[in-house]
Amino acid sequence: MKRSILLVVVIAVGLVAGNVFGKVDSKKSKYALLTPGLSDGKNESVMIPLTEKEAKALLNRLAGMHKVNKPATIIDTLFTTPKNAGSTSGPYFGGDPGDTFAVYFSPGAGCKVLEVAFNCGYWQNNPELYPKLWDGLNVSLNFANYDGNSEPGAPANYILGQWVNGQWNPNAWYAANYQNPPVGSMFWGSFPATIIATPSDVDEVIKMEYMGMEADCEGKDFVIAIVPYGPNDSEGGFDDTQGITLTRQQMLWKWYVSTGNWHLRRTIGFYAYAVVEYYENTPPTLTPGGPYGSVLSNAARTLECYAVDIDANNDANAGVKVANIVYCVNGGDWNKAPMSLAEGSITDGLWKGDVPAGVLSPGDVLTFYFEMTDGGGLTSRTEEFSYGYFVKTTDILFYYNDETLSTGDANTYYWYQAPHMHNTWNGVDDGAATSELLDMFDYIVRIDGGGPVNLDNDAFKAWLASGTAEKKKHLFWSSQEFLGYETDWVDTTYASDDWHSIFLGIKAVKHDLQYAAAGYTGTPNTPWPIDAVENDPITGGIAKLCKDSSFQLLHNPAYELGFNDWSDGLDPTGDAVVCFKDHASGQGMGVHKDGATTKTVFIALDQLALDINPPYPNSNYHWPEFDAKETSVLYNALVWLGAPEKPAAVDNPRPGLVVSYNLYQNYPNPFNPETKISYSIAKAGLVKLSVYNVLGQKVAELVNGPQPAGNYQITWNASNMPSGVYFYRLESGDFSRTMKMMLLR
Repeated sequence: MKRSILLVVVIAVGLVAGNVFGKVDSKKSKYALLTPGLSDGKNESVMIPLTEKEAKALLNRLAGMHKVNKPATIIDTLFTTPKNAGSTSGPYFGGDPGDTFAVYFSPGAGCKVLEVAFNCGYWQNNPELYPKLWDGLNVSLNFANYDGNSEPGAPANYILGQWVNGQWNPNAWYAANYQNPPVGSMFWGSFPATIIATPSDVDEVIKMEYMGMEADCEGKDFVIAIVPYGPNDSEGGFDDTQGITLTRQQMLWKWYVSTGNWHLRRTIGFYAYAVVEYYENTPPTLTPGGPYGSVLSNAARTLECYAVDIDANNDANAGVKVANIVYCVNGGDWNKAPMSLAEGSITDGLWKGDVPAGVLSPGDVLTFYFEMTDGGGLTSRTEEFSYGYFVKTTDILFYYNDETLSTGDANTYYWYQAPHMHNTWNGVDDGAATSELLDMFDYIVRIDGGGPVNLDNDAFKAWLASGTAEKKKHLFWSSQEFLGYETDWVDTTYASDDWHSIFLGIKAVKHDLQYAAAGYTGTPNTPWPIDAVENDPITGGIAKLCKDSSFQLLHNPAYELGFNDWSDGLDPTGDAVVCFKDHASGQGMGVHKDGATTKTVFIALDQLALDINPPYPNSNYHWPEFDAKETSVLYNALVWLGAPEKPAAVDNPRPGLVVSYNLYQNYPNPFNPETKISYSIAKAGLVKLSVYNVLGQKVAELVNGPQPAGNYQITWNASNMPSGVYFYRLESGDFSRTMKMMLLR
């Protein structure tokens, strides 16, 4: 991908575990597969219990024979297993021989590690380009002196300190919070193992019994430490977790032999797991239900959480005895709502509870977590979640009805060139769009991406039908597969009185143009030539760019957004205008219509999937939606629709999950010497808003601290700054966005 959009189809996790050797009574010990959770005391581990039979089956699977780099004459077997479903990135995080990669686990109770695994192979999974693979890996288990935390505002690649010649020189924040280097003493290893590079979708699995020694973590946090070795010019890589939201335990710690620095890689984690055998009581393992998105009323709301609890030595301690939802409104006092067992048993069951009716008013945000205590008195709590009472604060609704991007990323990339303030509703997190929601707005932008999460055809049909000549309904709709889901992919001609014809200007749909052109064979991962229409108010800018430079526009969702899809063809009604066409056949692929009571744009593709001369950074590469207003489909569609850029002033912060994350164009711009910057925060958390000059130097820090969800506006006085271009950047949660402004004196 290009720029900062990372959409690798990967679900990479670190799992934790323990071991069964010597003194542990197998009749009393309990087996589990553990995944790391947050490590700040809220959720020390996520446990998947295994029966003794399941554990033995896991540990005794057939293994391929592979020599390991131990002393001569010793040959062991390393078990290789398929990667998790959907993990297709290949080994994309690498380093030099001698670097140390550390994966962190917090088991929460006494256990022994039975086996660990990860995936390693040729760098970028390409032995032709990178044939010199590391000779092998030294693997050990070490106690952890550090838990993956970082100071507020830490960069994605955060230097913790330097370790050279046995001397540890931490940064000031680390020194104030931790006493020792990140990785502590070794309690198992070091075991030198060969890399199973081909096939690439198998894991390096290492059983602790290979060294004839037990691996008891004593309930302490630990890391799998991996050090590749080989010639200086050798290389390799590990499957990473780029493209998903990481907890601290999934992030990668790395020591660079070239600098001696320990780094926390906050946005890159490690696919790894371990199997453990517990011999002490463990706190309940909690798996929240959801997602729990925005609400449109203050009715009571039922929340669910799945809980598993075991005790290796005392059955009386096993099982949840007390369960609560703990919640607060707008950062106020915490309250508890009791939960009861709805399904299963207290050792393995589903718990439900209600947030009472009437606790929320429009614009409020409710933050909650689940907390449960077992019979032995051990308590677990989940991380905090939030949802809000939706309230309209702008004139435009952005309905993101796909799961390809997070809400923050969808707002960043689709709206990069469009300064229009808008409310956001996420079809995954918030659910289907109801008439109650749609009827609040006269302007709606709907993006279905790779496929609509919710069909919502009846709600949108009714909303469009409610338009009048005095109060039109305005819609921009980008969807590659809505019509396919609706018609079961049968080419369809709509009657003249059908809502597709009346409101959308679609007379007929012809599905999967590329598939048909290829004789109904192959996969939809090839860039497909399409054409914008000259002088069209929505796509004319792209057409001009292509004509002036002799470029061909491509629809390329596999590269730009990470999903494969064939595009549909559209026949327009007589009063609709085609704005995109298939290059080979001239078949329409997008239409717009200015009707008596509605004004609509419908394109059977995703505008973010359009590119020219890929891949980035080819010198003539263009990403039209991101590059400029002149080539942004959404921006020009909003202008054609007449959508207002800014609603009523939002001078004062207000609580509540009222909009999604966004950063808006400053006003006035250009300015002298003051300008106002508006932004929106979807969830309470740390917020940073900074100003930089063209050299990348920070010249002003406008916001740096926690803020509740809401709309904000801040004034920057640049009276002590020289004229020129400046950049302002907002960071909060997984959202970041940078905008440009100009000071003219």
